[in-house]
Amino acid sequence: MKTLRNILPILFLILTVSISEAQKNKIYSAQTNIDAYLQSKNPDDLLQAKQIIDEVVKHEKTVGFWKAWYTYAKVYQLLGSDSVVKSTDPSYLLTALDAYNKSFDLADGRIDMYTKEDMIMYLKSISVAFYNDGVDFYSAKNYETAASYFLGVITTDDLLERENGEGMPFAVNSADMAVISFRLMADQARSAGDLEGYLAKIKEGQTFFPGNADLMTDEINYYLMADKIQEGMSIVQDAIAIQVSALSEDPENQAISQQISMLYVVEGEAYFRNDNIESALKSFETAIAFNPENHTAQYNCGIILVEQFNQAGKSLNEMAGLDDATYNQMNEERYTTYLKPALAFLMVAQNIDPDNTEYSTMVKNIQSLLGDH
Repeated sequence: MKTLRNILPILFLILTVSISEAQKNKIYSAQTNIDAYLQSKNPDDLLQAKQIIDEVVKHEKTVGFWKAWYTYAKVYQLLGSDSVVKSTDPSYLLTALDAYNKSFDLADGRIDMYTKEDMIMYLKSISVAFYNDGVDFYSAKNYETAASYFLGVITTDDLLERENGEGMPFAVNSADMAVISFRLMADQARSAGDLEGYLAKIKEGQTFFPGNADLMTDEINYYLMADKIQEGMSIVQDAIAIQVSALSEDPENQAISQQISMLYVVEGEAYFRNDNIESALKSFETAIAFNPENHTAQYNCGIILVEQFNQAGKSLNEMAGLDDATYNQMNEERYTTYLKPALAFLMVAQNIDPDNTEYSTMVKNIQSLLGDH
């Protein structure tokens, strides 16, 4: 005869199983509401599915069940794609992506082939949604949300690469757009006079893109704007050393050469702001050596030589006791040493970027100044 002590564990096991099955049944209820929404496009069906699945993924019996998180992901993806509902919370798609990732991790390779194909299809769809909505937010100048959506494309791409062996074609462009979004947020802060806010946004961008030359340049510009020249110079020179080392391992990599070139431009501009024009000119010339198509470096070399031409003229006029022949000879040397090379640099810059009116105007001015020289 069974005693009460023996019966209690059996009852407890039955209750535990019943609770677990009840929660799993709710997954199917949520899926039924998903199917109803796909037929009717009635947001109420979707919101009902959300209410059900939110409870399931929080319950101790199903919080570790991969199918619960897969269903949760589908619900939130549809919420983030519905034209009516998605405006209430821009984070729906990001929440869905996290849930897809969690479902793969919890399944640990136990997903059947057909379900996995469906999951890959949903991931590709969410990647497209992230990109299209990111472009919309960017166009509306909501750069904060735009950046998060472009990062969503990149994260989805990583997941697709891991689970399917290939990502989507617009992940690279999304990285570029995310960087631009962080830079524009920083620029908004700078325009409002908030230099620390400017730096904070640049730093935030660098957490996702630590080697990005544009963000590095912006960080250095912060130190220049904040009159922290030495700190800025230290950062740019460290960055140059890192990139030069990378180029030594991949000497044909044009992208690295271009990054180094732009970093030398930033260094040159820092020297120029600090009235060290000789070092500035050397930096710009080095930038050209790494990338002859760097029209900014070409133009800056021309501008510095024009500045040196003007300084030499001032010094010449301050010299007392020069006879006409000596004065004319020294003046001619001034044109030959500074102004003619300046024109050469400026014309290269103009040829590289013919639509730049600043370049074309400067070329015309120098040609006029040279005259018969």
